[in-house]
Amino acid sequence: MDRYYSEIIEQLGARAATESDQVPNRISLTDHDGKLSCEGLPNPLLGFLLPQSPGAPVKVTDANGVERWECDYLNNSVLGSFSGAKTTLDFAVVWPAVKLGLVVHDLCEATSIVALKNAVPGTEGYEVRYHNHRDGKLQSIRARRVVLAAGCLNTVSLLFRSRDEAKGLQGMPMLGQKFGTNGGFFGFWRENAPADLSCGLPLSGPFRSKQSPSKQVQVLRAAIQGIDAIPMPGRLKRWLGKNAFIVALGKDHNNGSIDLKNGRLVIRYDKTHSPVYQEIDYERRTIEHTTGTRIYAPRAPITVQPLGGACLGATADDGVVGANGEVFDNPGVYVADAAALPASPGRPPSLTIAAWAAHVADCLIAETRREQPGQPMQGGLS
Repeated sequence: MDRYYSEIIEQLGARAATESDQVPNRISLTDHDGKLSCEGLPNPLLGFLLPQSPGAPVKVTDANGVERWECDYLNNSVLGSFSGAKTTLDFAVVWPAVKLGLVVHDLCEATSIVALKNAVPGTEGYEVRYHNHRDGKLQSIRARRVVLAAGCLNTVSLLFRSRDEAKGLQGMPMLGQKFGTNGGFFGFWRENAPADLSCGLPLSGPFRSKQSPSKQVQVLRAAIQGIDAIPMPGRLKRWLGKNAFIVALGKDHNNGSIDLKNGRLVIRYDKTHSPVYQEIDYERRTIEHTTGTRIYAPRAPITVQPLGGACLGATADDGVVGANGEVFDNPGVYVADAAALPASPGRPPSLTIAAWAAHVADCLIAETRREQPGQPMQGGLS
């Protein structure tokens, strides 16, 4: 998969921030007098247009013809990047594919995938049924192949509903198994920092407590950005700017499960079976004790990086999809997102997910060319 990682890094223009970028409030500047450390942790690759001249962002036109601003280190958070400094998939992937013929049906929610009976080989074999939220109508579209990339929980839910409710898919005995959280931890860090943490990149880190014994845990500070336009008292905004959310992650054991009961997803997950959570608890207590701050978090794991449930395997007895992303019991249906990952990477998984999706795309292209030798690939795949 190495070449896919390189391909995605180039496609997103991702690079690591350095001291010369002068990013405000980086951990090296806000380490609580040396009680926090980045030592031994990789400098993450960032999908941001970092300014060529620090402190003087300019408008640029990217390789896809989109006008964007370099990062001004303000309000480029998970709530949106109003200047376009954050390299999101609509800039890097969707728009180039639209120019190649991709048609996007926005506000359309897929509800089930149904295999068509007696379909002639080489023609449309599936019907995707969806709810059009523009006009409220239930509609459908037929396709020879269906690629699911709706995010882990949505993809697993759609497979369950297609099999158990619509009776449109079959098999998949391992559906819902090997669910993981990527060691997800999320809490509110009452840091009471002397600086305005909303200035900088949305995530600072990774870091750990000084002299941490952990071998795998990564901790990140998530600044509270993107609230300038939200009506609230200025005093509250200033208070939020001095505090942050704290995020931790690492490799869990992917021993959870997902099921569909009475129309709702049910997730079973016990964090005591994954030692990474003991390491995260240690980091949390140590950071609080050494910095004199407080971290408020629920007992149950909170993750924005759910993984698995439709995992890669050698056969249908130990997975849902094969090496090319195709669902074992339903040829022509593919999974190209985090639902296919059989193990947690222990770091932000977006690059791993993108590499897997690029691999699945190449497999689809190769299959199409075998079926139609000499014919150019149609549509938005490249």
